[in-house]
Amino acid sequence: MSVVRGTKDTRTIWVSKRDWEALSDVYDIDDAEAYWSHADSVILIQRQKHSYMLQNLYHELTHAILDTMNSKLSYDEAF
Repeated sequence: MSVVRGTKDTRTIWVSKRDWEALSDVYDIDDAEAYWSHADSVILIQRQKHSYMLQNLYHELTHAILDTMNSKLSYDEAF
């Protein structure tokens, strides 16, 4: 699983081998391959093929940007 975590001042990206199922106790990620949490400023990405991880990172990063802009599109999966 890759994680992008940060605050207003810093952004950090690291890769962790934490269990995806264990994270489902904290986040609503049961059927997800990736997840953006505004409350924690964290993007969770399930470990998978590199190209899929990148695609999921860009997708969740778009959610994060839209959410930060208070856009109603933040919750739209069709973008």
